[in-house]
Amino acid sequence: MKKIIIILVILIVLVVGYYEWKKKDVDSTQIASPTWEFVLDESGEMPKTQVNVVWGEKKYDAGIYTGTCVQMAPESVDVELKEAISYSQCWFAGAGNQIAIFEDGGKLSIKSRTIEEESTTAQPFVLLLDL
Repeated sequence: MKKIIIILVILIVLVVGYYEWKKKDVDSTQIASPTWEFVLDESGEMPKTQVNVVWGEKKYDAGIYTGTCVQMAPESVDVELKEAISYSQCWFAGAGNQIAIFEDGGKLSIKSRTIEEESTTAQPFVLLLDL
């Protein structure tokens, strides 16, 4: 009977240990919320902004865009961006880009599209990178 109890205790310790180990192994993109990092360069004729997505401990290069960029508030989202997890917008002289994070089938990606003042049709989003 003592052997059975010892074996059960060992099994419980192993199962709990394995569970705790796997819990720490979860990718940080599944835990944290994304933040946007903007690095503005005004040294040229037109301002340019390096856009990065910071998610957990990882940083993703989302590109360099003309103009200044800001993270957009959820209530300012147009219909096509309702499914975005988060998005930012860069703007200069009547045109710009929207950069958004989407989830599609459990897969996360960063996509971008151009936008123009006075335009009634939005360009489709283009995949920048998968996370």
